[in-house]
Amino acid sequence: MVASKAEAEALPDGSYYFLIEHAATTPTLIAHVGGQYSGDTGTITVDGKAGDTVIVGVNVKAQSDQTFTWPAGWTVLVEPYWVGTQQSTIAYGPWSEAIVLKTAKAVEAGYAAVTVRGGGTPTAGTVKDRTKEPTETTTVTAPKVNGASGLVFAYAFERTASDETRSQITLSEGWELVDFAAQIGSNFQTVAVAQGKGGTDAVFTYPNAQATNGLGVQVVIPGA
Repeated sequence: MVASKAEAEALPDGSYYFLIEHAATTPTLIAHVGGQYSGDTGTITVDGKAGDTVIVGVNVKAQSDQTFTWPAGWTVLVEPYWVGTQQSTIAYGPWSEAIVLKTAKAVEAGYAAVTVRGGGTPTAGTVKDRTKEPTETTTVTAPKVNGASGLVFAYAFERTASDETRSQITLSEGWELVDFAAQIGSNFQTVAVAQGKGGTDAVFTYPNAQATNGLGVQVVIPGA
C-alpha cells in the first residue's frame, strides 16, 4: 500500500499497489493537562507529537478590554464569552512542545488542554451559560450536538471562591471527566473537560451554588 502517487511512481516496474491517499482516520485522545497561571503570558505543555491537534479551554477573571492572542496557526472555536465575573474561550491548533497564550492584561487563568491524533476539523456546539433558560446554580450544561460522531468533548467553565475539588464534580450518564483545573489560592476559576459519545447534554454538577459564573459547550472532532 502507498499513501501517494509519488510513492507509487517510485516502485519497480510491474509492481502492484493500493493507493490509500484518502484513508479515513479515527480521532483519538492522546493526552490531557489542566492548571492555573497568573500574568499576561501562559505556557501550556501537553504530550503529543507533530501532526496532532491540541484543543485548549481557558477561563479567566473577567476584565474589560481583554483580548487573547493564540500562537500562529491557531483557530478560535468559542469567542471570549463574558458571564458574571468570568471570561471563557476555546481554541485549537497544531501540537508543539510549548503553547504560548498571551493576553492584553495580566489575568488569573485556568486551562484544560487535550491532544487529539487523527480526525477532521474540530467544531463547537451551542454555548450555554447559567443565566440562560433553564437557569442553573449548581450545574453547568454543555448542550448536545445533534448528529455528533467521532470524538466529543464537553467543556465546563465555573468561577467561585468556595472550595471545590475534582472528586466533587459529577457528570450525567454517558460522560467521563478527563481533566479538571482546580482553584489554586485566589485563582478561583476552574475548567473541566469530559469525554462522551455525543448526542446527549453533558451536565456537570458542582458542590456549591453560583447563579452566574458558569458556561458549557461541546467540541466535536469528526472522523476524517
